[in-house]
Amino acid sequence: MGRYRSLDTLKGLCAIIITIYHGFAMFGRHQLLPHGYLAVEIFFIISGFLMMARFDAAQIAKTSFKSFFIKRFWRIYPVFFFITIIGAIIGLYRIYIYDSYDRQIVTWVQALFLNILVLPHMGAEELIKNGTLYPFAFQVWTIFWEFIIGMVFLAWAKFGAKSTFTIYIILFFGFFIAIIFSPWINYHHPSLNIGWNNKTFFFGGGRAFLSLFAGIIAARYLIKLPEKYDNIFRTLAIILLIITAFYFNTRHNNLFFEYILAYIGFPFMIAGLIKFKNVIFNNPIGDFFGKISYSMFMTHGFMLTITKTWFWMYHIKGDLYIGMVWLFCTILIAYLIYKYIETPSGKIKIGL
Repeated sequence: MGRYRSLDTLKGLCAIIITIYHGFAMFGRHQLLPHGYLAVEIFFIISGFLMMARFDAAQIAKTSFKSFFIKRFWRIYPVFFFITIIGAIIGLYRIYIYDSYDRQIVTWVQALFLNILVLPHMGAEELIKNGTLYPFAFQVWTIFWEFIIGMVFLAWAKFGAKSTFTIYIILFFGFFIAIIFSPWINYHHPSLNIGWNNKTFFFGGGRAFLSLFAGIIAARYLIKLPEKYDNIFRTLAIILLIITAFYFNTRHNNLFFEYILAYIGFPFMIAGLIKFKNVIFNNPIGDFFGKISYSMFMTHGFMLTITKTWFWMYHIKGDLYIGMVWLFCTILIAYLIYKYIETPSGKIKIGL
């Protein structure tokens, strides 16, 4: 399978969307891209899609769980480790300037120990009021599930991939879980913006698994359809992109619509985008942002924390100019992390 450049473009766009979604204060706004959190679903779906598209039964049969995990470890963990350490240093400095050492230092040590192991800290609200489980890099709850779903994919590929029936079992239980839990989410938090705090962490796992297998199904069935359907898929992808852009900018939550868009619409959108060969979705700019998308996703959290601390210390408010400078600096730092950490670590073969 060749590289899908259009998916690189989509990953880069999603990284920018999530960065802006979290960084609204940098632009002097109370909110930007209110439903930008759904870009996380796109990341997970692309992950499942690419794993399935690259699936080789003979190779999978020879791949052990240990070698598969180690390969993913060196691909994901070094950037995670670096970001967590930087975030912990920033967090320690914030404890100092807020004069809360006696109250927060024990929680800081506990959170650092657990987060370094990619484990959540259920009591981290002592450091950050919103209850995030990864206080040094709030967005990295997804990395915990990325490791889990990777191993689940390998198990499924080894033992269940030959049976079409397993797909329907996965679909059934996935949507069954979604339907069972949706009243709880509707009552407490009527959107898919869940998974990052101690009350919704395992619901975030549900997001990850639904997205993973939605991507697997898209790769297994949709991309194998005859070429005569390509124009239909391209048209559908454009329509879904427009709907997604519109919904990302609306303020009204609709959980049922989010389920349909995320777990049915996004897989069809991805399957349609790979049919495009034109310069709009296949260009050097898209290639660049696709390459740094993981580093940018990881970087923007501590860049946001640094800038917010600076705002607080000097009584500064964000505006469009500050926001654009902050976004440019985040992209620059992400590129450096990609070049000097992510790329070299991805080539490491230790333990394989």
